[in-house]
Amino acid sequence: MMRWLLATSTKEQDLIGAVGGYSALSYAASLRGNEGFLLDLFGLRQHILKGKFDVNDPHVVAPLLGRLKGEDGERYHMLLMASETSSGLKIREWLERLVALRERQGRYHGPAFCNDNGEVVRMTDYEEVFYEILHDIQDQRPDLIGPEVDVEQVYGFYRSFRRGATTRAIEVGVSVPDIDLINRWRKVERAGGMQPSMAMRDRYTEVVQLKTSWLRFSKPL
Repeated sequence: MMRWLLATSTKEQDLIGAVGGYSALSYAASLRGNEGFLLDLFGLRQHILKGKFDVNDPHVVAPLLGRLKGEDGERYHMLLMASETSSGLKIREWLERLVALRERQGRYHGPAFCNDNGEVVRMTDYEEVFYEILHDIQDQRPDLIGPEVDVEQVYGFYRSFRRGATTRAIEVGVSVPDIDLINRWRKVERAGGMQPSMAMRDRYTEVVQLKTSWLRFSKPL
């Protein structure tokens, strides 16, 4: 967050904001490195207010675009996360910031994590910022990342978010069924996107029925 606030240009701030949103999403939803890039901007905008004013369980929805299209349009995997984790990670704030910066760029459709041409960003473009932030932490908080740690080797961008989230979930006692629920969408995707054909609003209704289980995973992170 401090890196975003101290950015010296709009372009730098937008990049840091996008990396922050990507990192928050990937960690809270236990995603592998490439999976976060499936976040669809139009779907995110359509759902960004859902769960914001839930008094008991504030949450935020991330629609990942599947490989196949349904009869009624795009096929989404709806991921539901706590608006803020117990450790203070503000997932909703980062995703709302992402929507705002894309609006400022005049973008309303396509991949949420994109380059200047509106194409899905390269992982290496985000990796550079991610590792810079980790090196800053290493310099300022050696109690968190020791000086002997090779950041690029230990914190591999592709697996770090899912590995960290799963490890933390196990540490705080999240059940195996709840962890499996978070990972279930991958099985659907590997099976060729086969899931009931339904409108986007109905997919959200289906997912929110399991809200308690979803939040039992992300809330303690």
